[in-house]
Amino acid sequence: MSHSSRTKHGIATARVRGVKWGASGKALAQNNRQMATNFAESHQELIFELMLARHWGPVKLARELNWRCVPARNGGGWHPATVDRPLKRLPGLKEELAKARKAKHREIHSKLQAGCSGAN
Repeated sequence: MSHSSRTKHGIATARVRGVKWGASGKALAQNNRQMATNFAESHQELIFELMLARHWGPVKLARELNWRCVPARNGGGWHPATVDRPLKRLPGLKEELAKARKAKHREIHSKLQAGCSGAN
C-alpha cells in the first residue's frame, strides 16, 4: 500500500469516527492574532521612543532593537519584516508620533526665540 493510499485510508477512517478537519484552526488563528497584538502593545512605548529618536524605518528600528538585545516575538532577532508587523498592529502610533514631533519642534523653536530675544 502506497503512502498516498494509507493517508487517504486514514483520513476516511477518521471521518467515520467523526473527526472534523480544521475545527481548531480558527481558534488557533484568533489566539495567534491576539498574542501578536499583545506583543506589539507591550513594545509600543519602546518603539515610540526609538522612532522619536529618529530611528524611523524598519531597518533602523530592527538594528536598534537588536543592539538593545530586545527579543522579537519568536525569541530571535529583529528583521525589517518583524518590525513592520507590530507597527501595523499599532494603528495610532504614527499619529501619536506626529503630535510628539510637532510638540518637540515647538519647544525647540520657542527656546530659540527666547534665546534670540534675550540677546538683544
